[in-house]
Amino acid sequence: MTAHLLKIILAGIALVTLACGDDSDDSTTMSMMAAGGAGGTGAVGAAGGAGDEVDADGAGGDAGSGAESGMGGIEAAGGAGAGSGSGGAGGAGDLGGAGGAGAAGGDSAERRPDLPMGEADAFAQAACDIFEAGRVGETRQAVAEESSAGQVLMLPNSTTAHRVQLPADGPGFATMEVPDWGAHIALYSLADVDYTVLGDEAQLLTPLEWNPLCDEAGVTHSRYHFHAWGAFTIAFGEDSARDIDLVIIHTNP
Repeated sequence: MTAHLLKIILAGIALVTLACGDDSDDSTTMSMMAAGGAGGTGAVGAAGGAGDEVDADGAGGDAGSGAESGMGGIEAAGGAGAGSGSGGAGGAGDLGGAGGAGAAGGDSAERRPDLPMGEADAFAQAACDIFEAGRVGETRQAVAEESSAGQVLMLPNSTTAHRVQLPADGPGFATMEVPDWGAHIALYSLADVDYTVLGDEAQLLTPLEWNPLCDEAGVTHSRYHFHAWGAFTIAFGEDSARDIDLVIIHTNP
């Protein structure tokens, strides 16, 4: 029994030898399959370009794991807002650009002067009516020299405004006729008009204030008491508006 079993084992070894022949080394290679190499690292995605164009994310290698995706394009910053508006929003992307800051407000948005509110009397109402209706006289050309102010004469008028045009730059001068000794004269104009009545006999009773009945239209008021009658010079500042409407009302005729 033992001899018969030994014959079977020897016959099996012979068959294996015949099948393999001289290629035993190759057989060993085939029987021991080498492990597949590690997959290549995927290409890193290109960074997205600025603005609207964003390059595609990098794809992984065939046998390996994909590398980090490319960064999304950085969007261009939003444009500056018009006037005093906020900046435009940055475009969409992995890293959206911040909106641009709003541009500073223009001259049309100038700050309202900080003035007290005046008295709402009949003279204030008359001035508002004149400005609202646009009742103005012929344009007068203010002079650049104080010594020549007498060439431009203005009288009190409770129904019509005096229209004065200043020189292209610098101060301007004109003359106001005060009819009586002890007269009180109320002056009404817009807030961008800078003026002063000159002379020791001109006493400022009410510094510049808002006309409460039409302050939203920018109408201001000041009032003087005159200790003499006759001609008084009005000096307009160099920073004043160039085209001026001025209402002059004698409040105690």
